[in-house]
Amino acid sequence: MKQRLAKSATAIGDLTDFRAQTLAQLAAQHDEITRIHRQADQTIRYLPNRTPTIGSCS
Repeated sequence: MKQRLAKSATAIGDLTDFRAQTLAQLAAQHDEITRIHRQADQTIRYLPNRTPTIGSCS
């Protein structure tokens, strides 16, 4: 019984550590994506809207 409780406590500890690492990685990825989006907004030039064509294309 004590061995099972010890294994369970170890597993819970390992999973808690894994969760903390995963959340930290997700937060870092989110920050990186946000930084890239901001940088792209400053460097991307958009083409002007085309005027609609009147008449057929043929």
